[in-house]
Amino acid sequence: MLWKKLTIAALGAGFGASLYANSALADDPIHYCHWYAHTAIEQAHAARAVWPCHHFIDETPNRWTLDWGAHYDWCLSVFGSGANASEHQIRAENLNQCVNRM
Repeated sequence: MLWKKLTIAALGAGFGASLYANSALADDPIHYCHWYAHTAIEQAHAARAVWPCHHFIDETPNRWTLDWGAHYDWCLSVFGSGANASEHQIRAENLNQCVNRM
């Protein structure tokens, strides 16, 4: 169980840091949203790997969907508004919360 906790904690921290590392993509919606959707899917898989995270999936299924296209399309639809950065941060914070419950 400790390995899962460490893995998810690393994922949460990594996703938070990667948001800033990819700020260079901020002017390119195609590449940014490709990165965003890929990261959202990784976060969704991480949430499914930890039982205390399952309530987040039940409460906001669109946020935690495994549908890459849904994340990508949504990202493009709000690109430039800051909503996708906010959504990414919420998923990272949710993952950190449920890992701390383990």
